[in-house]
Amino acid sequence: MRDTLSGLAAASANANERCEQAMARRALATKRRWRAVLHLEQPNVRSKLRPRPIDPAHLKQKLKQSLKAIDAHPAVADRKRPPAGAPWTVQ
Repeated sequence: MRDTLSGLAAASANANERCEQAMARRALATKRRWRAVLHLEQPNVRSKLRPRPIDPAHLKQKLKQSLKAIDAHPAVADRKRPPAGAPWTVQ
């Protein structure tokens, strides 16, 4: 996410195409709050001990630590549990 925001900042100043530069400027000038959502699909594992190989709660805590300057409340989602209010669907 940090790389994407850095790319938008660079494109807003240095893009070769005017339309790219304008799009980057619009994206950075938004009044909306930036949200971080990690979409994670895990393999179907038939283990009763560890039904989910990657713990979403642990991953969310790590995201909070590394992205707190961008979004203090990141989300970890999958097809069965989409983020609340998400304007998209995954099929």
